Amino acid sequence: QNYVEFVMPRNAVTVRDMLPGDVTLLSNVNLTLKKALAPGLTRNDVTGTATINGRAVSSVPLNITDVTVSVVGGQLQANIDWALPAGIAYDLASTVSVKVTDVKGVTSNLGTVSTTQGTADVDVPANKVASADVVTATVAGDTGNVTIATLNPAEIGEYGFVIYDGADFIGKGTVSGNTASIKFDTAPAGTVTVNGDVISVDANGNASVIVTPPAPGAKDDAASISTETLSVVVGATGTATITLADSTATVGAATSSDATKATVTYTEATKTVTVTGVAAGTATISIPVTAVDTENYQNVTLEIAVTVTAAGAVKTDAASVTPETLSVAVGATGTATITLADSTATVGAATSSDETKATVTYTEATKTVTVTGVAAGTATISIPVTAVDTENYQDVTLEIAVTVTGAAVKDDAASVSPETLTITEGETGEATITLADSTATVGSVTSSAEGVATVAYDGSTKKVTVTAVAEGTAKISIPVTAVDTDNYQDVTLEIAVTVEAAATPAALATLTVGGQNATGSGTTYAATVDSASVADEIEIAGTATENGTVEISGDQVTNGKLVIPSGAQSGAQYTVTVTVKNADGSEAAVITLTITVTTIS
Repeated sequence: QNYVEFVMPRNAVTVRDMLPGDVTLLSNVNLTLKKALAPGLTRNDVTGTATINGRAVSSVPLNITDVTVSVVGGQLQANIDWALPAGIAYDLASTVSVKVTDVKGVTSNLGTVSTTQGTADVDVPANKVASADVVTATVAGDTGNVTIATLNPAEIGEYGFVIYDGADFIGKGTVSGNTASIKFDTAPAGTVTVNGDVISVDANGNASVIVTPPAPGAKDDAASISTETLSVVVGATGTATITLADSTATVGAATSSDATKATVTYTEATKTVTVTGVAAGTATISIPVTAVDTENYQNVTLEIAVTVTAAGAVKTDAASVTPETLSVAVGATGTATITLADSTATVGAATSSDETKATVTYTEATKTVTVTGVAAGTATISIPVTAVDTENYQDVTLEIAVTVTGAAVKDDAASVSPETLTITEGETGEATITLADSTATVGSVTSSAEGVATVAYDGSTKKVTVTAVAEGTAKISIPVTAVDTDNYQDVTLEIAVTVEAAATPAALATLTVGGQNATGSGTTYAATVDSASVADEIEIAGTATENGTVEISGDQVTNGKLVIPSGAQSGAQYTVTVTVKNADGSEAAVITLTITVTTIS
C-alpha cells in the first residue's frame, strides 16, 4: 500500500525511450495516386513510402493492401489500406501526404490527411480528376430524370467520363465507338436524355445510348443590305445601308459589274453604299463582308441589282405609303397602307433595319404593312416597289420611320386566394381563382411534388383543391392565358403548400375490471368477476395513448363503476361501452366490454 509520487521533467524522457525495441515510430507517410478516376482506382494505382525513425534505413516502400472508392456528398473519396513490410512494427498516428499523378505524368499535391494504423481516407477534388472527362448533367426536380445536353464521343478519352449535377457526382460512363455505357451512382427514376434522345434507365442505374457528335449549328451571314435593288437616273445617285450582324466583321471594296453603267462608293463611318448612274442599262454592285466571329457568323457577299434609266422628264413614284411614321408600344402593332400610282407595279419584301426593335409583315391583298414593336428604340421599315409602266413611273423604296415605346403596364389576367395553404396529411385545402380578364383561360394545374400534395381544378367554380399526401412542401402552379391582351397579361399563379404530419390517434392502453385486466383486441373486450353481491360497485378503469382519455358508460354503470342490480342472478352479463378520445376531445375508438359475474349473492 506504500507508494511514492513524483513528477519527471519532460526533457528527461522521449517518445522513442517509451517504445519497445521492435516498434518503429513513423514520422511521415507518402501516398501517390497514379490516376484519380472513381471508381476505377485499384491498389495497383497507388504507391507509397514511409519515413521512419530509429532504424538503419530512413524510408521503406508501403504494401497497398486495398483501395475502395466512394462518393460522399458529391466528393470522390478513396479509402487506402496500407502496411509496412513484414517484420516492421509501427505505432502512433502519422500524417499522410497525398498526390495525384494523371495519365500525362502531371502530379498535383492534394495536401495532407491523417492516418491511423494503416488506413487513410483521401478526398479527391473534382478538378483533380485528371484522367477522366467531366460531363455536366441536370436532374429534373424530384423525378430523378437526368438530362445530358451534350455528350460528344470524340471528346471522351480512354478512361471514360464522370457525370456531375452541379458539384455532386452522380455517375460515370465509357464510350466504345459511338455507344456510351452509363452507370448512375444512384439509379434515377426513369430516363436519361442524351443529346436530345430519351433512354430508359434500368433498376440498377444502367443505360446504353448511341451518341454522335452534335452537328454544328447553321451560321448567320455576317451582314445584310437594306435593299437588294436600286433604280437610278443617269447622273443621279441611290443609296443602300449595310447592317453588320457580326459587329466585328470587315467590309471589303465595293465593285460594279459594269462601271460604264453604274459606279459605286462605300462610306465606312455610316455603312452607306452610294451608286451613281452613268448610262442607261443594268449593273450588279458587290460588297464582300468577312466575318471575324466565325463561330457564329459566316462570310457573305452582298449584292445590289441596279437599273439605270436615261435622264429625261421627272417620273412619278410608282407608289406611296401612309403614314410615313409610326409609334407603337412593345408587343403592340401599327399599320400603314401602300397606294399604287402605277397600278401594275409590284411590291417587294418589306424589311426592318433593326428587327430587335421592330418587325414587319406585308399583306398584298389589302396593301397593308403591319409593324410589331419588339423593344424600345427606333427602326426604319423599307418596302421596295418596282414600276411596270416605266414610261410614266419610277421604282421607289417606301420608308416608314418607327418609334417603339416601352410596353404599357398590364394587369395580371387572374389572381388566386389564398396564396399559401397549410394542410394536415390526408386532408384537403382550397383556393379560389378570380379572373380579372373574364375571358381568360386557365391551363393545366400542376404540383411540383405530387408525393407531398396533389391538386385538382374545377373550372365551373374556379376552385383549386389541394390534397395533402405526405409531410413536406410543394408549389401549385396555375397558368392563366389572357384573351383581352390589350388590358391584361398572362400570369402563372402559385400556391405555396405546407403539409404537416397527421397527429397519431389515441388508442386504448389498459382496461381493468375490478383490478383485473380485461382481455380482447380491436373493439371487443371481455372480463369475468368471480363473485359479487347485489349493490356491489365493481370499478372499471382504462387509460389511452397519445394523451387520450377513456370514458366508461352503460345501463348499470355509474361514475365508472358497474353496480350489481337487485335481483341479479349468478352468471349475469353486463355490456359496457368504453370510448377512447383524442387529446382534442375527438372520438378515436368505441369498444364494447362484456362483463360476466360468475356468482352473485
